[in-house]
Amino acid sequence: MSMAENSTPGNGELDRGTSPAPEPLDATSHRSPDFGTEELLGRLFAQVLDLTDVGVDVGFEDLGGDSIAAIRLVTAARKAGLPLKVRDVFAHQSVGRLARALGGRSGG
Repeated sequence: MSMAENSTPGNGELDRGTSPAPEPLDATSHRSPDFGTEELLGRLFAQVLDLTDVGVDVGFEDLGGDSIAAIRLVTAARKAGLPLKVRDVFAHQSVGRLARALGGRSGG
């Protein structure tokens, strides 16, 4: 449906009631995590965001993550020995990109 097909009231604003609902994001629409850091990060993402499964290439914010969830993710990751920082979560977003970014770092 195009924007022109949506009705507008007299004030010219878009009538959201006539807009189609957005399609929900499929958090598992991409490949599953490999073993190791990807698998651990995938489990932590799912735990923190209260999801059953997380695809490796889906972004943290796309899954509903926010700054508070990022802090919870970092805390859980550090307890598991990963040297994750909040800025990493927002810079790299996905399990796969975070795992690659953490590849050269040591925990502790």
